[in-house]
Amino acid sequence: MPLPAYKRSYSQVEALLLTYQQYLHDSHKSLGTQRVQLSALRRWVFFVDDVLSPSKPSVNSWIRDRRQRLRPTTFNIEISAARGFCRWLFRYGYTAEDAAALLPRLQRPPKRLPRYLSDDQVGAILAAPAIATLVGFRDHVMMRLLYETGIRPGELVRLTVGDILPQDRLLHVDGRFVPFSHEMNCLLTEWLRLRHATRPGKAAVLFVTDNGKAFRNARSVWEIVNRYARAAIGLARGCERIGFTARNKPWSGHYPHMFRASFATALINSGCDLRAVQTMLGHADIGTTARYLGVDLELLKREHAKLRCPVPP
Repeated sequence: MPLPAYKRSYSQVEALLLTYQQYLHDSHKSLGTQRVQLSALRRWVFFVDDVLSPSKPSVNSWIRDRRQRLRPTTFNIEISAARGFCRWLFRYGYTAEDAAALLPRLQRPPKRLPRYLSDDQVGAILAAPAIATLVGFRDHVMMRLLYETGIRPGELVRLTVGDILPQDRLLHVDGRFVPFSHEMNCLLTEWLRLRHATRPGKAAVLFVTDNGKAFRNARSVWEIVNRYARAAIGLARGCERIGFTARNKPWSGHYPHMFRASFATALINSGCDLRAVQTMLGHADIGTTARYLGVDLELLKREHAKLRCPVPP
């Protein structure tokens, strides 16, 4: 049923977004995709004058705002989220017109080389925490786990004690299993022992603060990693920091995500199968893995062309 008024109430809009999130779930979209799209749509519904029938001036104003604030890749994500939401509204009878027609085509972002850390840089960052302290040891284990498994910062803060399978040396992450080394297993075992000193109570999360509380969100992981990375290799990222300043944006470092890229790149350089890397990274589409690693899809097509199906007699 269409929502009744020109200006929808917060509860009505939130109910509509939750219904759309269920649609994304039923369409087998990943949890990461759902979170990204819902985050973009909350900015969209806040900006436009009417959720169901946005006017062209309000849509154009939103487009100008997002183009000024975002890089082309992120801008494409928000356009895709808004277009998918508008088409869903039209398809299921919430509105008589498809507002997706007001949205522009996706921009073609410039190709760029994958950004990852060298072995020396990774070693310098991992060596930065004072592991003799509880917090320093925890931070070292967190950063090594990021690098050794390629998980996302958000996945790291959601890990529970039960997600560790020490006998199999596997980590259960959002429905997939990622292996880790014997050394990582020893570090996790020691962290679980030290974790009791924080008095976590009934908290089941794997990593806690020195007060035994769960981290609020993935931003906490970014702050931890960036603090050590700036101290260890800060000068190596001077040009990127200057670029962010020129665009009037705060420097974030992107170090947690670069751990993920470094993990994947190291596996590919070691000859690991791309499908295995896709599984460990949790990508729904292998094309995403290929783009993420800077692998040329044309190379994959050429390799696939070598396949010759047997001719029946």
